[in-house]
Amino acid sequence: MFWPKDYTKKEVCKLSCWRNYSCDVLKGVDKAMVAEAFSKMGLTLNEDIKTVVASYEGRRANVDAVVCKDGQPISLGVIFDNGEDHLQILGDFWGTGFNEQKFTDELSRTYQRINVETRLTLMGYTIDELSFIENQDGSVEFEAYATA
Repeated sequence: MFWPKDYTKKEVCKLSCWRNYSCDVLKGVDKAMVAEAFSKMGLTLNEDIKTVVASYEGRRANVDAVVCKDGQPISLGVIFDNGEDHLQILGDFWGTGFNEQKFTDELSRTYQRINVETRLTLMGYTIDELSFIENQDGSVEFEAYATA
C-alpha cells in the first residue's frame, strides 16, 4: 500500500477501526451453517486460530475462529455465542476489502438462506434451485415442494 511521505506510523494507525457486531438475525446459530455461509461468501473460518489481530494498530481479541480470505487470516474473527446466544463478529475491517455493513448484511442473509433451506429439507420439502429470486430489498423468494 502506498502512503505519502508525510504520514507517520502513528497517523497510519488512526486509520484502523476496531468493530464489534452482533445482531438478532444471527441468534442461536449452528456452527456448520455459519462456516457454510462464510464459504458461500468466498471465505473460510479457521478454528485453530483463537486470536484476531487488527492489521494496523495491533489490537487483539480472543475469538472462536478467525476469518480467512484466500487461505490467509484477515483481521476479523467470530465468537459463536457471545453469552447472549448471538454470533459476534469483531475485528478491524480496515484493509480487509469489506464494507462493514454490507459484510454483516450478506453474512446474515446467506446464513438465513442456508438455515431455511436446511429446515425445509429436513421437513421433506424439495427446493427448486432455479426459482430463487433476490428482491431489491435483499429478501429472497423461492419455491419448495412437498410430495405426498
